[in-house]
Amino acid sequence: MPQFTASNTSVKVPFGSRRSPPGSRCCAVLPSGAATTADLVSEFASFKSFMLGTLNTLQSQIHVLAKSVDRLEMQGRRKMLLLHGVQEQANEDLSQLMVRFVVDKLGVNEFTLKDIKRRHRMGQSRNNSDKPRPIIIKFEHAAIRDQVWFSKAKLKGSGATVLEFLTQSRRSTFIAAREKFGVNRCWTQEGIIHVLSPDNTRHRLTTIAELRSLQLETAKPVATSKAIPKARRAAGVKK
Repeated sequence: MPQFTASNTSVKVPFGSRRSPPGSRCCAVLPSGAATTADLVSEFASFKSFMLGTLNTLQSQIHVLAKSVDRLEMQGRRKMLLLHGVQEQANEDLSQLMVRFVVDKLGVNEFTLKDIKRRHRMGQSRNNSDKPRPIIIKFEHAAIRDQVWFSKAKLKGSGATVLEFLTQSRRSTFIAAREKFGVNRCWTQEGIIHVLSPDNTRHRLTTIAELRSLQLETAKPVATSKAIPKARRAAGVKK
């Protein structure tokens, strides 16, 4: 990762140049009055500036690494979807249940057991609960996953929903975006959060930092130009 390497080098070089060699004046006993107050203030200000710069660099490195890990994790979820509202039954055959659900509810008639790689319900079984646990399903091929995903509109009014299996970071960002801009103006596609701002501009987000930047951008007052009065008729025009 070039960004990480460059920022790491920017810390090493000045830090190495600030280390005093053996026998230098910082290691020797200074005679009384050799270091003035101005010298100490200058050295402290220089050290403080260096440390603040180092902390900023480390924060940038952490941000780059976290974003890279999040991207890799999201790539691993490319063939996965999250299903809510699928009725739970005792001793259920979840694979057969998924096939019936996809074929009957979503109209993907060619869907079979061979298209399912893994599937399970999230969390522990809850007795006497009317709310079914969500289901995570991983498909054999991304094409089948996309076919199921783009058929989700057929579930409108059924109580069941199909969602992308986002990472925790992207899920938090998506929830915050919907709270800010509205449910109907935010959606996800292949792990990317799409937001329609008040001026109907589409934005692509993956992190909470990008959402905050968008919030600041949309919060700026829009400059309105004064209405230009209609040009007066030429005074020389005869009635």
